[in-house]
Amino acid sequence: MLYLLYLIPAILCLWGGCLVARLVANRIELRLLRRKKTSSPVIASTVVRRSTWWSLVGIGSLALGGVAAFLAHAILSDATAVVEFSSNLSSENVLVATLFVGAGLSAGLVFIGWRFDPSGGRRRCPKCWYDLSGAVASGPEGRRCPECGHEAPGESALFRTRRSRATIAVAILPLVLAPVVYRGMEARRVGWRGWIPTTAMVLGWEYLSADLRGDNFEPGSLKERLNEDETWQWQVQLLCVRCERQMRRSSEASSINLAADMFGDAERALHGNYADDPWAIQRAIGSRYKFLTGRLDQANASERRLAIEVLAQFFMGMEESGTFEAEIRSFTGLTREDLLSLAMPLLDSQYSEAREHGLGLLVVLQHVPDSVLVGRLEALLLDPAVTWWQCHASLAILEKAADRERVRQVFVKAIGSQTGAIRANFLRSVGALRDDPVIYGVLIEAIRTGDASLVKAATYPLARIPGKEREVLSLVVERLERN
Repeated sequence: MLYLLYLIPAILCLWGGCLVARLVANRIELRLLRRKKTSSPVIASTVVRRSTWWSLVGIGSLALGGVAAFLAHAILSDATAVVEFSSNLSSENVLVATLFVGAGLSAGLVFIGWRFDPSGGRRRCPKCWYDLSGAVASGPEGRRCPECGHEAPGESALFRTRRSRATIAVAILPLVLAPVVYRGMEARRVGWRGWIPTTAMVLGWEYLSADLRGDNFEPGSLKERLNEDETWQWQVQLLCVRCERQMRRSSEASSINLAADMFGDAERALHGNYADDPWAIQRAIGSRYKFLTGRLDQANASERRLAIEVLAQFFMGMEESGTFEAEIRSFTGLTREDLLSLAMPLLDSQYSEAREHGLGLLVVLQHVPDSVLVGRLEALLLDPAVTWWQCHASLAILEKAADRERVRQVFVKAIGSQTGAIRANFLRSVGALRDDPVIYGVLIEAIRTGDASLVKAATYPLARIPGKEREVLSLVVERLERN
């Protein structure tokens, strides 16, 4: 709404420019008539000298419009600009004011060029503008020009207004130069990137280099313009459409990742225009979910990394609730069986990213593990290279297993085979398994005999058991006193 401040200087400059241009044209026309020393009373009577006061009104209106444009840009650029007026900002405000005044004069010249020479009741040839006032008033012969031989198609054509293409061209020239001046202002502020129009960046965003895209939000880049709200709403909407189209059609994880990243920035720049569809990015990425999941098991490390980044954006913003699985199935168009068939093979992948995504999907689907899956999770937990997330997800899946004795055996065996940070990860990731008497005993023993990292890791799940806070605290205090 603050941009309506520009409406006042626009109206003042437009009115003032028309007044000044009409007065200048009137004076030029009178001078030309005096030089020509015409004696035709018809022509002389059509030219009336305009009052000089209108020129003063026009110049005053242009001046007021320029000042209003200066203040409007200062207020919109920085709330403190009206008080501080730094040299850089003041020069930019002067350029904006000059643009408004120039646009007003251009509009006045366009008006003069369009109404360059009205007929004023004279009959003239519409081709060479020869005066036909003395010709026969009716019939084809009265419409034929004795100077050039052109015959007007009708009587009304003889009273056409003569337009000046040269005047209109001169008037349009500043309007063409205005975007160049604006881009020059941007280039002065942010460097050479400021010369590139935003619309050109939007139309070819997928071909931009990393610094023009703004991967690090370089000044003048597309992302920086989105972040600083320097784009029109239609430009951002067009960018959203193009990014979504690339996410749905691309056959490379890198292209989908770039599109998803740019889509996120564009969506934020819309300031809530996607409120009716808050899952727009999830829906677009979900259409390529099967393809991206397949990329996780590829030998190309870059493809694996990019695929997991895109899938992370897919899950971003979702809440782990009872409807979580339904949302994923809705966005991807896959059934529960399809999702399980994608998750299971990933557990045997040689790549950590693939295993982690497969485990995360099983957690989301709240899949109840059978004996076969328990065995695969056991092999994963015994791996010396197991990560914290793999520990956390594997134990979360084992919580749902029906065979509690088998789960105890897996946990005790796995934690006994691991050392150092991995053992601490096991203790920290116990989750709901802390209620099991055997696992609870393992945690208590870690507090009594373990090193500092194990004490800290074991305290984390134990402190979340209702009614056990005081007991756990006393054990930790006792251990500290002993040391």
